[in-house]
Amino acid sequence: MPTTPATGTRSAGALRLMGALGTGAGLVGAVHAALLATWPPAVDEGSYSHPFDAGGFAVSQAVLTARDLVLAALLAALLRTAVGRTRVARVGLVSSAVSMLVLACLEVASVAMAGSADLGAWYGLASFGVGLGLVVAGTSAARTPLDSPWLRFLPLAIGVYVFAVLTPGILAGFAAGQLVISGWMVLFARLGWELARGRVGPRRSSRGREATR
Repeated sequence: MPTTPATGTRSAGALRLMGALGTGAGLVGAVHAALLATWPPAVDEGSYSHPFDAGGFAVSQAVLTARDLVLAALLAALLRTAVGRTRVARVGLVSSAVSMLVLACLEVASVAMAGSADLGAWYGLASFGVGLGLVVAGTSAARTPLDSPWLRFLPLAIGVYVFAVLTPGILAGFAAGQLVISGWMVLFARLGWELARGRVGPRRSSRGREATR
């Protein structure tokens, strides 16, 4: 079915809304991680709920679950922008969005299991999935002239961050890990802001040459 002006307007509006939600989720995630790094511990560091008691941990994980669900939707929304113009980029974006959904599931599982199982390896694999998917999609986007240089390079930067900053930071300890997570969330917030501004396509001089393979 041909795209009508009204349909195009609704699509652009939906992307802007998703961008605004993604911006909010990234900022909430950044603040949440910073609070975790500085919160006075209510339990021993070895406790599954550190630094909160069981009730506080459940609330904290609910916030993280909501954050991850919105960020998964933000990554999926990139499929409707010039970032997802190639098949390879689309595979990368889908992989990253699915991996973010896995992270959301792990946030719920960590409450349900209450420390009866170590989910650290699963968190690592899901985070790597987000990073690898965005490296793949971001490499493609970086080769495309876009209206927004932020949209052009941020997906790749977010993906590389997982391997170059996030993983070493988490391995360095709890506080350091939360601080690098906070930085990661700021990058997601900036990505959402670009969608909220509506700058999602190629440069006008390049629209006729946009790749579709």
